[in-house]
Amino acid sequence: MELQLVLERLAFTIEKAKELKPEQFNYACYVRYFDYNNHCGTVCCVVGHYPNWGIIGFRYVKSVEEPPIMIVKYGDFGDVSAGLIFYHGLSKEIIDFLFYGFNVEHSLFQTINDEFEDQNVCLGLDEVIQRFEYVYELLKTEQITPDFTA
Repeated sequence: MELQLVLERLAFTIEKAKELKPEQFNYACYVRYFDYNNHCGTVCCVVGHYPNWGIIGFRYVKSVEEPPIMIVKYGDFGDVSAGLIFYHGLSKEIIDFLFYGFNVEHSLFQTINDEFEDQNVCLGLDEVIQRFEYVYELLKTEQITPDFTA
């Protein structure tokens, strides 16, 4: 995928995430039952909002577990993580950093890792947006490539 498209998709996500109200985002838990006010059915509510934002290919599906929850899928991918890798054109390591709160063990990420140390799933919306902006700048300034791995 061309770098420009990777940057455009990240920029759109950042823009839309900044429009979310704090109560529309929760990294530590997810909406267990689907309703039309709280569509999110994923651990990371950024991707939980993708279908609402009209990002083509992302949709809500009811899980097979009991009680059923609404989850997000992309295309025919078995899990949303694989769909995010494909859609954003980024490595699994970067997707995990952005959407699941994992740290990247590399010197370029040390400052941001230290800032959010031991928070992982407790990251707030502002911190998640900061992570997206950080990766966007690293890509834009070509300090990393989309297929970056530590």
